[in-house]
Amino acid sequence: MKLPVGVWASWFVAAGGTKAVAATAASPAERIGAVVDTLKDVLKSTENAEKDEAQNFKCYMQWCEGEVQSKEREIDDAENALEQLQVAVNTHTASQKRYEYQIGASKQDIEEITDAINDAEAMRNRENQKYDR
Repeated sequence: MKLPVGVWASWFVAAGGTKAVAATAASPAERIGAVVDTLKDVLKSTENAEKDEAQNFKCYMQWCEGEVQSKEREIDDAENALEQLQVAVNTHTASQKRYEYQIGASKQDIEEITDAINDAEAMRNRENQKYDR
Protein backbone atom coordinates (compact mmCIF):
# COMPACT_ATOMS: atom_id res chain seq x y z
CA MET A 1 0.00 0.00 0.00
CA LYS A 2 1.39 3.40 -0.97
CA LEU A 3 0.69 6.15 1.55
CA PRO A 4 1.06 9.89 1.00
CA VAL A 5 4.31 11.49 2.15
CA GLY A 6 2.49 13.50 4.82
CA VAL A 7 1.23 10.28 6.42
CA TRP A 8 4.73 8.79 6.58
CA ALA A 9 6.10 12.02 8.02
CA SER A 10 3.42 12.16 10.72
CA TRP A 11 4.07 8.52 11.70
CA PHE A 12 7.79 9.09 11.74
CA VAL A 13 7.46 12.14 14.00
CA ALA A 14 4.85 10.40 16.18
CA ALA A 15 7.20 7.48 16.65
CA GLY A 16 10.02 9.68 17.87
CA GLY A 17 11.29 10.61 14.43
CA THR A 18 14.74 12.06 14.13
CA LYS A 19 15.12 12.44 17.89
CA ALA A 20 15.03 8.69 18.40
CA VAL A 21 17.57 8.08 15.64
CA ALA A 22 19.86 10.92 16.74
CA ALA A 23 19.71 9.97 20.41
CA THR A 24 20.69 6.37 19.65
CA ALA A 25 23.46 7.12 17.20
CA ALA A 26 25.92 5.52 19.56
CA SER A 27 25.93 2.10 17.91
CA PRO A 28 24.67 0.58 14.66
CA ALA A 29 22.64 -2.05 16.55
CA GLU A 30 20.82 0.64 18.51
CA ARG A 31 20.19 2.63 15.34
CA ILE A 32 18.77 -0.47 13.66
CA GLY A 33 16.66 -1.14 16.76
CA ALA A 34 15.32 2.42 16.58
CA VAL A 35 14.47 1.97 12.90
CA VAL A 36 12.77 -1.36 13.65
CA ASP A 37 10.75 0.27 16.46
CA THR A 38 9.77 3.09 14.12
CA LEU A 39 8.72 0.62 11.43
CA LYS A 40 6.69 -1.35 14.00
CA ASP A 41 4.94 1.87 14.99
CA VAL A 42 4.29 2.65 11.32
CA LEU A 43 2.89 -0.85 10.82
CA LYS A 44 0.62 -0.50 13.86
CA SER A 45 -0.59 2.91 12.68
CA THR A 46 -1.25 1.50 9.22
CA GLU A 47 -3.19 -1.44 10.63
CA ASN A 48 -5.25 0.92 12.80
CA ALA A 49 -5.92 3.15 9.78
CA GLU A 50 -7.01 0.09 7.78
CA LYS A 51 -9.38 -0.98 10.57
CA ASP A 52 -10.84 2.52 10.72
CA GLU A 53 -11.23 2.61 6.96
CA ALA A 54 -12.86 -0.84 6.95
CA GLN A 55 -15.34 0.31 9.60
CA ASN A 56 -16.06 3.52 7.69
CA PHE A 57 -16.58 1.53 4.50
CA LYS A 58 -18.92 -0.88 6.27
CA CYS A 59 -20.97 2.03 7.61
CA TYR A 60 -21.05 3.64 4.18
CA MET A 61 -22.22 0.40 2.55
CA GLN A 62 -24.99 0.01 5.14
CA TRP A 63 -26.08 3.58 4.46
CA CYS A 64 -26.04 2.92 0.70
CA GLU A 65 -28.10 -0.26 1.09
CA GLY A 66 -30.61 1.61 3.23
CA GLU A 67 -30.85 4.39 0.66
CA VAL A 68 -31.30 1.90 -2.19
CA GLN A 69 -34.12 0.15 -0.31
CA SER A 70 -35.72 3.48 0.52
CA LYS A 71 -35.58 4.64 -3.10
CA GLU A 72 -36.96 1.32 -4.32
CA ARG A 73 -39.92 1.73 -1.95
CA GLU A 74 -40.43 5.28 -3.15
CA ILE A 75 -40.37 4.12 -6.78
CA ASP A 76 -42.87 1.34 -6.02
CA ASP A 77 -45.15 3.81 -4.22
CA ALA A 78 -44.92 6.26 -7.12
CA GLU A 79 -45.68 3.52 -9.66
CA ASN A 80 -48.72 2.43 -7.63
CA ALA A 81 -49.92 6.02 -7.36
CA LEU A 82 -49.42 6.45 -11.11
CA GLU A 83 -51.49 3.33 -11.83
CA GLN A 84 -54.26 4.55 -9.53
CA LEU A 85 -54.24 7.96 -11.16
CA GLN A 86 -54.39 6.38 -14.63
CA VAL A 87 -57.43 4.37 -13.53
CA ALA A 88 -59.01 7.55 -12.15
CA VAL A 89 -58.33 9.40 -15.42
CA ASN A 90 -59.89 6.56 -17.43
CA THR A 91 -62.91 6.50 -15.12
CA HIS A 92 -63.41 10.25 -15.36
CA THR A 93 -62.94 10.17 -19.14
CA ALA A 94 -65.63 7.49 -19.40
CA SER A 95 -67.92 9.52 -17.14
CA GLN A 96 -67.31 12.60 -19.26
CA LYS A 97 -68.22 10.70 -22.44
CA ARG A 98 -71.37 9.33 -20.78
CA TYR A 99 -72.39 12.82 -19.62
CA GLU A 100 -71.71 14.27 -23.07
CA TYR A 101 -73.96 11.58 -24.57
CA GLN A 102 -76.66 12.27 -21.99
CA ILE A 103 -76.44 16.01 -22.68
CA GLY A 104 -76.71 15.37 -26.42
CA ALA A 105 -79.69 13.05 -25.90
CA SER A 106 -81.33 15.58 -23.57
CA LYS A 107 -80.83 18.38 -26.12
CA GLN A 108 -82.47 16.21 -28.76
CA ASP A 109 -85.34 15.44 -26.37
CA ILE A 110 -85.71 19.17 -25.64
CA GLU A 111 -85.84 19.94 -29.36
CA GLU A 112 -88.48 17.23 -29.90
CA ILE A 113 -90.55 18.43 -26.95
CA THR A 114 -90.21 22.06 -28.05
CA ASP A 115 -91.35 21.09 -31.55
CA ALA A 116 -94.28 19.14 -30.06
CA ILE A 117 -95.22 22.13 -27.88
CA ASN A 118 -94.98 24.47 -30.87
CA ASP A 119 -97.13 22.07 -32.93
CA ALA A 120 -99.67 21.83 -30.12
CA GLU A 121 -99.78 25.62 -29.71
CA ALA A 122 -100.19 26.06 -33.46
CA MET A 123 -102.99 23.50 -33.52
CA ARG A 124 -104.68 25.14 -30.53
CA ASN A 125 -104.37 28.55 -32.17
CA ARG A 126 -105.92 27.20 -35.41
CA GLU A 127 -108.77 25.57 -33.50
CA ASN A 128 -109.24 28.70 -31.44
CA GLN A 129 -109.43 30.76 -34.64
CA LYS A 130 -112.03 28.33 -36.05
CA TYR A 131 -114.06 28.62 -32.91
CA ASP A 132 -113.83 32.41 -32.85
CA ARG A 133 -115.17 32.73 -36.40
